[in-house]
Amino acid sequence: MKNKDAIKLFLKKEGQELVGKHKANFWVLTAIFLLAILSIGFGSASLKYLKYKMDDPFVQWVDIIAQQGATKVGGIPLDEFLNKDNIQTQFQFQDPQPNFVLSMYFRNHKSGKDVQLEGRSIKSNSAVLTKILDSENIVECRNGIPYADNELGIIITVEALERAGYDGQNPPRFVSLSLPYDEETCKIIGLGDGNNGYFDVSFPIVAVVKQLPGMYSFLFTDRFWNDMHGNRTAWDITEEDNNQELLICGDLEDLEKLQAQMEDENLSMTITDYNNSWDYCSCLHIVSRDLNGDNASFYNRIYQSVDLTKFNVSRVYNFMPIYDYAESDPSYYSIQMTSLDGIRNFQEALFENCGIKLDMTSIDAKENFRYVQRMGNTLSICIILISVIFICVFIYFLLNTHFQKIQRNLGTFKAFGVSNKMLDNIYMSLLLILTLSSYIISFMVSWIISLIGGMVNTIELGFNWIDVWVWQNLLLLVMALVAAVVVTKIVANKKLKHTPGDLIYDRTEKKNDNVENKIE
Repeated sequence: MKNKDAIKLFLKKEGQELVGKHKANFWVLTAIFLLAILSIGFGSASLKYLKYKMDDPFVQWVDIIAQQGATKVGGIPLDEFLNKDNIQTQFQFQDPQPNFVLSMYFRNHKSGKDVQLEGRSIKSNSAVLTKILDSENIVECRNGIPYADNELGIIITVEALERAGYDGQNPPRFVSLSLPYDEETCKIIGLGDGNNGYFDVSFPIVAVVKQLPGMYSFLFTDRFWNDMHGNRTAWDITEEDNNQELLICGDLEDLEKLQAQMEDENLSMTITDYNNSWDYCSCLHIVSRDLNGDNASFYNRIYQSVDLTKFNVSRVYNFMPIYDYAESDPSYYSIQMTSLDGIRNFQEALFENCGIKLDMTSIDAKENFRYVQRMGNTLSICIILISVIFICVFIYFLLNTHFQKIQRNLGTFKAFGVSNKMLDNIYMSLLLILTLSSYIISFMVSWIISLIGGMVNTIELGFNWIDVWVWQNLLLLVMALVAAVVVTKIVANKKLKHTPGDLIYDRTEKKNDNVENKIE
């Protein structure tokens, strides 16, 4: 018991000595850790933000502009070149598909002004569609029903919705496209005076996503493209086929209230499910029982009996698809690179065979970021190594100076039977506690600084200036603890190898001098 009490007292006294007067040694060690953690945290946060800004989840999908054609004399047509099996295997790509680009006007929900957005076509079997509808990219999406080539619904980005005056995080079921029509005819079928010959037509939103390939604003199907570019437009709402019935979509409660106000024996009204948009809703079908009447009288009866603008509903259209498909060259071809290792060779082969230059901007940016990321990680390791070196030097001089002061006490302990191993373990424990406690305090202070910085100012929403929860800071702790153990063993063994008498009578330096003289 007495030995244990003596050891506890020794630990307490020696701990106080090593911490220093006014805990000076503790605060010096804490300052070293604090500077290292903050430096690593700032660098890691900067790299993480840079990765977010530069990261393109669709970097493996490469677009090749088709309008350039085979400009080289004797060149191979682009579609023929891309669909060769040996070419796909050689340059490590797959799924070559033609795509169309379309610029459309969307009616701003708040201002009523038109906003021009650019979209691209997508096929339902495209590999890129799976990536687009990945859980990390989706904000809202229709469940259970795949995106088919024969539907009119669109996939749109959050940014595009916000430009059109909607809340991107709380998206509507429909978005208004601004389409040109004959004003007089549209007045007859209930579209009012329009807006300089343009009338907004509601189209269902199948999904809302964060990002699309090529920074496009929306995606559309082959039917969407064909209906716009066929021999006649399927979206001509003055066509009789598109005006045999009135379709109004909304929540069931709103539609029931609307139906109650439209009691008319000449109208047949039924409510059914509507599954074309991302969010389930109901659809009120209104059909005239007077088959001999014209569309004008049909719509006039409806609009005279109720004001649709007072209800939270959207008028949609059962557009009749066009089957005489439009013949037009695609805007570009898209391919999926299974590996980016072959992209440079593919770029050269594409130019040699088809005379087409491949835009490598996004891939170059990705490669540059990888270089910056490697350089940033290397700098973090350098900061860790420099910090550990400072810690080693600090602990070495701290222990060496302390042992010089108490070497007579060490000699006395050894004379009373305390082993070198016990003394070694005692000082190793004290230095580990000192190092670990300094690190914990430094880490907590750094974390608090990062939290305060995040509340005061951030780089961008979700990104702080300092990120302390990174693997480099854990590596710093491990290396610092290992360094503390190694340095303690070196200094302690150097001092404790002497006999109790040499330590008590301060003969350690003289012995060292004699050894050096003999060596000379």
